[in-house]
Amino acid sequence: MNQSKKNDNPLFIFVIILKQILSLWTVSDRKYGGLSFSSKEIGQVLAIAGIFISRCNKFYTTITATICFFTIPSIPNCKLF
Repeated sequence: MNQSKKNDNPLFIFVIILKQILSLWTVSDRKYGGLSFSSKEIGQVLAIAGIFISRCNKFYTTITATICFFTIPSIPNCKLF
C-alpha cells in the first residue's frame, strides 16, 4: 500500500512561505512597501535565499539526528523528517 508521506519538518513550511512572500515583496513597487527589483535582482535574491535555506536545513537535520540518536530510548517515535 502506497501512502503519501506527510512532511513534518517545520523548516519545510518556512521555506514555502519565504519563497512566496519574498518573491511578492521584491517585485512590488516601493509605494506599496516593496523593493521594486528587476527580474535579474529577484533571481539573485532568491539564489542567496536558497543558499541560506539549504544551510539552515542541513543544520536542522544534523541537530535533529543528533538529538534522536541520543534520545531514541526515551522518544520511541523520533522522526528525522
